Formats: sequence, structure tokens, C-alpha cells
Amino acid sequence: NEQLKGIESSEVEKVEGKTQCFPIGSSAVITVDQDRYLAFAFAKTDPETCKAYSDVTMMWVALHQLWQRARIESNGNAVNLPLVGSGLSGLGLPTRDLLNLIVLSAITETKSKQVTNRIRIVLHRDRFEDLDLRDVKQHWET
Repeated sequence: NEQLKGIESSEVEKVEGKTQCFPIGSSAVITVDQDRYLAFAFAKTDPETCKAYSDVTMMWVALHQLWQRARIESNGNAVNLPLVGSGLSGLGLPTRDLLNLIVLSAITETKSKQVTNRIRIVLHRDRFEDLDLRDVKQHWET
């Protein structure tokens, strides 16, 4: 909560769970032992159903804010980002489109100002069936 202290939030009445709501793109650094994690808000929650939901615009804004924060926090070290948006967020994009969205956001932000020397997008094993990484590489090299 200390990390989010300066960020304006609102209270939401919900059936269960946390009631404090932060804007899309809000982020916090979490330190566990020697490892540092950057958590960020990229989805909202329906207060009645407690189901998360997101769309491409929310994801784009969230990623933009993430890269800005990562630029400050990474100190030039590699940034590892899981394939966010593929699970409970309800974004609903196919794996390849989601990966392309994340890559495009990283490229766009890097063209503005370098984020770090290396950004890795981490894919869970079950996502490899959905895409051919050679095709993805070829797409971004052209």
C-alpha cells in the first residue's frame, strides 16, 4: 500500500474482495528477497460479479504506464513481462494478437526513450501451441 500512497484511488462497494480501486496503469514495486516485481493495473473488476474485464485500450494505456515505470525502476536491467491479458482479464485476444500488442507497445515506448537493454515476454508452455515464434519474429523483422 505504501507504493500506491500517492495515487488517487476510489472506494467501490463489492460483494467480496478489495474495495480500493486504482486507475488503469497504476503500478507498485514489490520486493521479495532479492527479486523485484512491478505489478500494474490493466483490468477493472465488475463490483457485482467480481469478474475482471479489460479491453485493448485499457491494455495499451496500462502497458504505456508500465514501460514508463520500468524505465525508472529497472536501472538498465532486463525486464521480464509475462503474457499479460491472456487469463482472467477477459481481454479475449488470441495469443498472437496479444503478443503483438505487447511487442508493439514496447517498441513504441522504446522509440520515445529506451526502457532498458532487454525486454523478455514470458510465455507459459500452453501458449506455444497457439503460435509459431518464427512467424512472430519474421513479422517484426520486416
